[in-house]
Amino acid sequence: MIDPLALGWILAAHWLSDFLFQPHSIASTKGKSWKALALHIVQYVVCMALLTLPLGLGWAFVAWTGALHLATDAWTARLSGWCYRTERIKPFWVVIGFDQLLHGLALVWALSVCGGAS
Repeated sequence: MIDPLALGWILAAHWLSDFLFQPHSIASTKGKSWKALALHIVQYVVCMALLTLPLGLGWAFVAWTGALHLATDAWTARLSGWCYRTERIKPFWVVIGFDQLLHGLALVWALSVCGGAS
């Protein structure tokens, strides 16, 4: 069973890493630029490491969440960017919500595989 406190912490760490600490310049271009996406992933991984390594989750957790974040954002950032540019606002928010669902599932999976299960 997954420790609810660990899950809450990693979800908060994800919010900080993916939203609060993500500069607008990256958020607005990661769907068009592989360089911007790479910068986002580096920033995300560094933030997640700083916020989750003290829990004892280890580098495997950080590596898996970074890789899965890249895999998800590689297509959701492009799709949401296209929806936004073409003024498909409802589909834009559907993609953003689906993106976060995938990230949440990836975090739960990584937590259950790499540690945090009791």
